[in-house]
Amino acid sequence: TSGPLNEKVDKLAEGAHKDFRLFLSAEPPPILEQGLPISLLKNSLKLTNEPPQGILQNLKRAFYNFTDEIVDSCAKQAEFKSIIFALSYFHAAILERKKFGVGNIPGSTSGIGWNMNYPF
Repeated sequence: TSGPLNEKVDKLAEGAHKDFRLFLSAEPPPILEQGLPISLLKNSLKLTNEPPQGILQNLKRAFYNFTDEIVDSCAKQAEFKSIIFALSYFHAAILERKKFGVGNIPGSTSGIGWNMNYPF
């Protein structure tokens, strides 16, 4: 392998535990002008986590992340369930809203609010 990232990964692998795993994001930060080396991607196991399609599926996915144990541990369960639902609905609405608008057109620099992809 060649390149500074490949050299660092090879250096990490030397003498590492047999169960050592390195997790990298394939989407580099915008400050980098080049992505991950192709050779590194070819030798890697790829995982994806796609959000479900539609607001109902997004809502269910977010809402069901909260188990009954979490709800039962709260002193004010009715209020807590309302807050969980509101937070889950807001999360689902934002995920759906991100699909539309100027901010998601490749190469665009304009867009505001929910349509804009922010770096955080």
